[in-house]
Amino acid sequence: MLQVDIFIDTRRKTKKGFPVKLQIYCTLTKQRKYIHTKTYQNSKTRKTPEAQEALTKLLTRIEPIKELPLNDALPLLKQEGELEILAMEHKLQKHVRFVDFFSFTQALIAEKEVLGMDTNAYKAVMREVKNFEGDKPFSLNDITYSWVNNYILHKTAKGTGKGGISYYLRTLRTIHNEAIRRNIGVKDTKPFKGLITNTRSAEHQSKSWSVDDIRKLMSFKHPNASHKTQSSMKRAIDIFLFQFAIGGHDLVDIANLKWSNIKDGRLKFQRYKNRNKPNGGRWVNNMINEFAQKVIAEHGNRDSERIFDFLGNPETKKYTHRNFGATLKRISEVLRIQPHLTTKTPRYVFRTIAGGLLINDLVLETLLGHKPTSINRVYQQGLPFEVLDREHQKVLDEIFLSYFERLEAKGQWDSKGCL
Repeated sequence: MLQVDIFIDTRRKTKKGFPVKLQIYCTLTKQRKYIHTKTYQNSKTRKTPEAQEALTKLLTRIEPIKELPLNDALPLLKQEGELEILAMEHKLQKHVRFVDFFSFTQALIAEKEVLGMDTNAYKAVMREVKNFEGDKPFSLNDITYSWVNNYILHKTAKGTGKGGISYYLRTLRTIHNEAIRRNIGVKDTKPFKGLITNTRSAEHQSKSWSVDDIRKLMSFKHPNASHKTQSSMKRAIDIFLFQFAIGGHDLVDIANLKWSNIKDGRLKFQRYKNRNKPNGGRWVNNMINEFAQKVIAEHGNRDSERIFDFLGNPETKKYTHRNFGATLKRISEVLRIQPHLTTKTPRYVFRTIAGGLLINDLVLETLLGHKPTSINRVYQQGLPFEVLDREHQKVLDEIFLSYFERLEAKGQWDSKGCL
C-alpha cells in the first residue's frame, strides 16, 4: 500500500524558502521516495495552499496504483496516459509467461536442419536480437508493437535500409507466429501489424530501365580499365544478360544452378527463395537459347557441381551479390544508366517487356516461376514447351535483335528496306 504526505525539507533553506516535497511511503517494502513540488515556503510546519493542491493531485493520480510496490508504481507515475489502463497492463504483464526467445529459436533451427531446410535467416535474427537487447533475458512475449517500432528506429538510425529491416522482421514474425501456433504461452498481440511493408515492389515502381539501357551492355568497354578489370566486367555483363536470357531470374538462382539442372537442352530448377516451401515450390523449365549456351560454355566450370562456381554458394555464408552489384554500378556510371543496374533488374525488365507484348499471365507465371495468381490456374495442365518457348523468344528478341531484325521477324521489313 502506498501512502502520500507532504514533506517540508527543513535541512536547508534556500533564497526562496524551504523546499516542499511529496513523500511516497510503501508499507509493503518500507521504502520512501520524494517528489519535488517546485514550491517553497518559509514556515517549517504550516503547509501552503500550493502544497496542499499538489498533495491532492498526487493522491488522485496515485489511487489506481496504490496497491503496487513502490518500484513498480514510480515508473507508471512518470508515464503519460490514464493510470487505470497502465495499472491493468502492468498486472497483465506480471502474469505473462516467460518464453525464452533464444532457446525456442535454437530448437526451431535444429528442427529445420533435420529437414534439410535453410536456417541462415533464423541465425541472423538471433544475432540481431542479441545485439539489440544485450545479455539480458528476452522473452517472445517481450516482442510488442512498441518493441518492434523501437527496433525499426534503431536499425534506421544505424543506416540499415528498409529491405534489410524487412528481412529481419519477416523472419522474426515467422518465429513469433510459430510459437503462438504451438500454444506455449506466447500472447498474440499482433506486434508486427502495419510495421512490415512490401518495400521491394514499391522500390521497383519508382525504377524504369529502357531496352536501350540493356542493349548498351552488349558493346560495353571501359575506356581506362585494365585487362583484368575488363574481363571481370565482361563476365558480370554476360551473367546479367544470362539472367534475362533464361527468363528473368535472380542472381542467387544463377549461383545455385547445377549441371544436373540442364536436361534435354532446357534449364529445370526450383527458385532458391522457395527452398523452405513444401516440395521446394514450383519448377521452372525454360529453354536455353544460343546466347545462354555461349555463356554456359564460356563461364561454366565442368569440374564443379555448380555451373558458375565463381559465384558464391548460396548454401553457405560465402554467397553475396555485393561485389557483383558494385560492378554493375560501375558499369552503369560509365554508360550513364540511371537508376543503376542491379541484380534484380533482369527480372523487372523481363516482366515489363512481356507485359508490353501482352504475353498471357499464365505463360509469364510459368517462365518466372511464380505461384499461379488464380485458383482456376491451379487445375490447368502445364503449358506445352512450344507455347512457352515461342512467348519466351518474343521477349528475348526485344533485347537481342536489332530494330530492323525485329521488324523483319514480324514481317514488317524486307531485304530491300520496304515497309
